Amino acid sequence: MSCEYKIRHIREGLEPTVIVINGFLSESEEDIKDWLSVVDELYPFQRVLHLDWPSGNFKKMFGFSNDPTIEFKILSSNVSILIAGSAVLTSIGSDWSKAIRRAEYAGIWLAHYINNQESNQFILMGHSLGASVSFNALSNLERKNSIHSIYLFGGAMSNTEKWTETCTSHPESMIINCYSTNDWVLKFLYKIGTLFSNIPIGSKPIPKNANNLIYNVDLSNVVDGHTSYKKKEVGVCIKERVELTTNNGHEIINCFDISLFSIFKKVLREVIR
Repeated sequence: MSCEYKIRHIREGLEPTVIVINGFLSESEEDIKDWLSVVDELYPFQRVLHLDWPSGNFKKMFGFSNDPTIEFKILSSNVSILIAGSAVLTSIGSDWSKAIRRAEYAGIWLAHYINNQESNQFILMGHSLGASVSFNALSNLERKNSIHSIYLFGGAMSNTEKWTETCTSHPESMIINCYSTNDWVLKFLYKIGTLFSNIPIGSKPIPKNANNLIYNVDLSNVVDGHTSYKKKEVGVCIKERVELTTNNGHEIINCFDISLFSIFKKVLREVIR
């Protein structure tokens, strides 16, 4: 298993070290400069590492080719959309289960890595399933005060996970959950993959109490989809709002009333982008 996971050096800098973790739609990306757009707004002088792990990829998952005309062909045909939708419904369940298990393994591997780094402290930034990796790492850590903070972007994991227990074990670690109500990958594909059993943190706040350091930041005004988190504007918004953000356990009201075809088009644009 260990050969599938490795820490890649991005740049030198100060402690605490930032570890960025990709998720869906990005397994094959070697260039992670998009992460630096966010990191440089929040921690411009920090050392940066990247966790490589077999996250999976929507394009691979649903058999999309690299044909540059595929988006036009699919999005311009309602018949094609129905076919694509059928493929999604029949394949996403098993693939999603595998991806969840890989995220758990990656979190355990990362916790082991951090436990062996002596007194170094870390900042974790996870996108999509990378948020699940971050949570599983925190849940399996043995070395106290090793995590300064965790940033979760478009998190593809339940907002009913054992957040209270995990935060109690690491009371000094700050968790910043960045979510958007415009994320159609989480609104649609995630719910199918989890059999509609839970709501992802990437579309709704994490419940909190007065004794933990959870901040929920609504980025719907600057994030228009699942792959739109890693940009400068996100870092700017977090920097301006994280100290002011509070969570009263409020519900996100879905005001959208759109057709199934429109949903598929939004999701497919994310997948093919």
